[in-house]
Amino acid sequence: MSVATVRCAAFETVGRCLVAAQDFAPGDTCLVEAPILVGTWAACNRAFSLLDGKQRSIVLAFSGADDEEQQDDAMRIAKRSIPREDWTETTGDLIQILHNNSIDLGNGIVGLFALASLAAHHCRPNIEGTASFDGVSYLWTVRALRQIRKGEILGWNYNLSDRAMLSNTAVRRDELLELRGFLCRCDACTSLDYLRSFPCHKCQTGFVVGVDRGPSPSCSTCGAGLSDATEADERSLYFEMIDSERPDWGSLCDRAHASLGPYHSITGRCAIEAFALNREQRHSDLIQLFLSSPSMADAVTAKEYVEKRLQV
Repeated sequence: MSVATVRCAAFETVGRCLVAAQDFAPGDTCLVEAPILVGTWAACNRAFSLLDGKQRSIVLAFSGADDEEQQDDAMRIAKRSIPREDWTETTGDLIQILHNNSIDLGNGIVGLFALASLAAHHCRPNIEGTASFDGVSYLWTVRALRQIRKGEILGWNYNLSDRAMLSNTAVRRDELLELRGFLCRCDACTSLDYLRSFPCHKCQTGFVVGVDRGPSPSCSTCGAGLSDATEADERSLYFEMIDSERPDWGSLCDRAHASLGPYHSITGRCAIEAFALNREQRHSDLIQLFLSSPSMADAVTAKEYVEKRLQV
């Protein structure tokens, strides 16, 4: 496949990443690519030493991590993976590149790709990738999960858990910071976060909603803020949900729906867990309401997880 279907572009918020060079329909193949380097981390390090100057430049162009914890994580992995006698002056750079940009091909094998490794993380992925091996070489195939417009950033999930993908922005960002060492700035994380929204008890028509790390949430209709009582209910429900050995999911779901509304991630999780246990229609209805949230509009993979988990 011609690489003209995708291209590299630079953005102030997310840096260099892959964008669509044409429109794609759901299921379309966006890219098929062989890796520059492939193998275990130790094998990649040895293979790197055999590359010519131009090939090394392509690999080293991925370098640029400036997060100290991220660098420390990479070096800890390096010390476990690569014998000290194999280290060169560029080993540290290579390890950070593999830590940040390599793609897991299965069975302990990773690959670094000239284009695919530039795909951004997105909490609402628009692409997915699959690895294949024909006995001689690996290929990484990227397909569209939904309609993609020309110029749109191509992003997949950088190993966020299924539970985090169904959670509000703060939860997703915290998990990504721990896993990959960066603060997510994808569209889902910089938009109004309806997975932490609340019915407005003042006008009783709008939702109190905000952007993570932005101004305080306010009602989309009347401008009222979040009440102390509702915020206290949110904390209480959250800790009861995570601290109980055997939560009463049905009761928690009812209380969360009444206080936090249908779109809040606590309501969504409680409805999913309650339906998994009891298969009651009211919980199924709440799940559908939760999935209809504006913040879940493009959540293809999260919705697929719910369908598989509940077999609906």
